[in-house]
Amino acid sequence: MAYFTSRSDEELFAQVVDYGMITRTAPGEPGEVSYGQLKSGTISVNGKEISASPISSYSKAREIATILKGWIDRGSSC
Repeated sequence: MAYFTSRSDEELFAQVVDYGMITRTAPGEPGEVSYGQLKSGTISVNGKEISASPISSYSKAREIATILKGWIDRGSSC
């Protein structure tokens, strides 16, 4: 677990999904990019620069991590 939680955004990858290309039989997945690329605001798909962002919220993740840390510090599970 320590290995996965110590990875940088450049080492974590997500699938790129083009919702305009999705059909019932074949999802549109033009590739994979790092979270670092997503957080930059622009990615390259099929040689074309497009604006993008991660679906997950970094600020919400930090908020949840702070709550969990508080539980651990107090020895509580809720």
